[in-house]
Amino acid sequence: MLKFITKVFYFFFLAAIISVVALLLHKFLFNNLNKKHPVSKSLFIWGDSQAKAGFDLSYLKDTLNFQVFSAAYGGQGVYDFLVFAETVPENSQVILSISQLAQLREKDKNRSGIPLSFLFKMISVGYYDFIPVMKKNLMPKSLFYSTSGLYPYKDSLTFHEPIEKFEIIYNQDNYSVDKKNKLYMAGLKKLKSKNCSIVFVEFPFHPLLSPVLSENKSKETIDKFWLDVSDMLGCIIYDTIYIHSEKRLMHDLTHMNEVGAELFTKEIFNNIYFPRDQHYYFKLNDGFVE
Repeated sequence: MLKFITKVFYFFFLAAIISVVALLLHKFLFNNLNKKHPVSKSLFIWGDSQAKAGFDLSYLKDTLNFQVFSAAYGGQGVYDFLVFAETVPENSQVILSISQLAQLREKDKNRSGIPLSFLFKMISVGYYDFIPVMKKNLMPKSLFYSTSGLYPYKDSLTFHEPIEKFEIIYNQDNYSVDKKNKLYMAGLKKLKSKNCSIVFVEFPFHPLLSPVLSENKSKETIDKFWLDVSDMLGCIIYDTIYIHSEKRLMHDLTHMNEVGAELFTKEIFNNIYFPRDQHYYFKLNDGFVE
């Protein structure tokens, strides 16, 4: 019996050692792929597909001469955000789009890597799913890109998903939202500790979704999250940007097209100067654009 217990002990001890070594090796390879980026005249962007479709990176690079490092991908979730917060250099200018769908989505892509410095926080919050995340991130990858992925202009609206799907997302009993928001808050605290200047951007929806977004089960939780963010960061300047165009600005119900992205990007970045003692929150046309 003693031999059996000894063998079991050594097995788990060896497995723990191998796991730690594997995680450290993964972190080393990830850091090599994402070497320290320059901070001066640079923008670090994080978000999901709304941000990927909503920022005109070419305008930022070619017209305003920013170095752009974007980590906006479809299906980005809180694990991805924590990796971003770990990776961004100190004193950076950071653009964030923590969308409502990113908060409410039950299954995120989580393909950015493994946020090692947040492991204990994830366990204490009770929001962790390590094995699937590790499977997705066996091979470290580059986190940032600098090329726009905008939707081309079309006269008609594209319907990828029915409105009923959004009714389900916004009105389901999603018990993980509070846990995810605590981890988003931990990532924001990390950025604050790095003395980053943060600009939040809320991308618009098509007015067809207005009835769903105005009254739903998740509204109170989302509103509370942003109140907590404001309390934690301190000074946030809230501003609504109004843009008008005879052309359609939305590609589908949740994503802007190239015309909307260019207009929105110009309006935001021609009017902010990234002061260190305050942060911005931009909203477009009260949240809805056609």
